[in-house]
Amino acid sequence: MLASATLLEVAAQAELLRLKQEGKRIARNTAMIAAATLFVLFALAMLHVAAVAWLATRTGTPAAMLWVALGDVIIATILFALGRRKTDKVALEALTIRRRALHEIGTATILGDMMRIFHPDRPAGTLCGSIVQLLIRGITGR
Repeated sequence: MLASATLLEVAAQAELLRLKQEGKRIARNTAMIAAATLFVLFALAMLHVAAVAWLATRTGTPAAMLWVALGDVIIATILFALGRRKTDKVALEALTIRRRALHEIGTATILGDMMRIFHPDRPAGTLCGSIVQLLIRGITGR
């Protein structure tokens, strides 16, 4: 039983590390997307009038507006690409350790039988739904 408790502790620590890393990754990505959005809003607002006025003398007003809009799309695409999701190796390793520890628990203990019934990778809603279904089946005898 001591080995199960140790494995549970390792699994919990690995999950905590994974969640911390995931939180940091989400915060970084959110900051990049927010910075990209602010840049698009403020910088383009200031530059639009000047760019359209300059281009209008060479290409006409409608064409100048189209060129400025194309530049906006290019800048926004680059900034959003920089804020896209990247794989966090530490979080993936923590997830692997957690899964391995939970698997080890599941090979030899009653707790492992419980873990197989309530699989740890299921979302909380699915898990709660399964519990409610089991209770209803037990009560109604169906």
